Amino acid sequence: MNRMKYLLGTLLLGALLFSCQQPQTPKTLATEFVQHLYALNFDAASKLMTSEGQALLQQTRQQLEQRGSIEESRARRNGQSADDVFDTQTFTETGSGDDVVVQNNQLRINLHKDGGDWKVAATSELVDALVNHPLYADAAQTAWNNLQGECDKRTKLVGDYATMRSSRGENTPELKALEAALRDCNSAKTGTAAERADYMIRQEKLQSALEKALSPAMNASADFTLNYIVQLSDYEQRIRTLKQQYGLAAAKAHVKDLPALP
Repeated sequence: MNRMKYLLGTLLLGALLFSCQQPQTPKTLATEFVQHLYALNFDAASKLMTSEGQALLQQTRQQLEQRGSIEESRARRNGQSADDVFDTQTFTETGSGDDVVVQNNQLRINLHKDGGDWKVAATSELVDALVNHPLYADAAQTAWNNLQGECDKRTKLVGDYATMRSSRGENTPELKALEAALRDCNSAKTGTAAERADYMIRQEKLQSALEKALSPAMNASADFTLNYIVQLSDYEQRIRTLKQQYGLAAAKAHVKDLPALP
């Protein structure tokens, strides 16, 4: 008898909890979709998508399988969760009616109400970003390392130039501004997205201060050797190219600590 009461109570509790469940919101659906697709759970992700998105997902899955096994691709995630990688707790919801957008600084997810239920109307860019995230993240990190490495080398060369000018007794406003820009660059950090963006701002200020400090010396053909001029000009061109390469890589990677640059 007690066992019968226990089973009956369990069934009633389950029915009560089921009746109290709220319909899934666009934000929770988008979060679940990101979790499934980042984990390469294609079947589960497909159930959350519009019919057009399902066809896109199937095509992407086939392309991934042509490059190797899905298990190998899952292993490249290194145990990271989608919530950590894409900062899903920061998702916000905008829009009304049958079309809503869920987004944060990394992802933009369109949702459409179909037959009373929300479905993800995924773009090819979104699917590509989630499925191939490790590849793009590695490429963006490499691009950043190349960019920062070149900037650091340029900073050291500018420091050598400023020291040479100072050792000759110069004390111009342009040289003082250059030395201040150098101190800012040497104290910069690059651990987070905000710090990396600030690092590049400081590098731009250094370039501006350098151009002002170089001008008198170049015109006078005195304190600045041709070797310095050539080297700094080469650095400027390489940094411009590497910044463009990094910008393209960061836009595809959607990594929270690798920001797109203006």
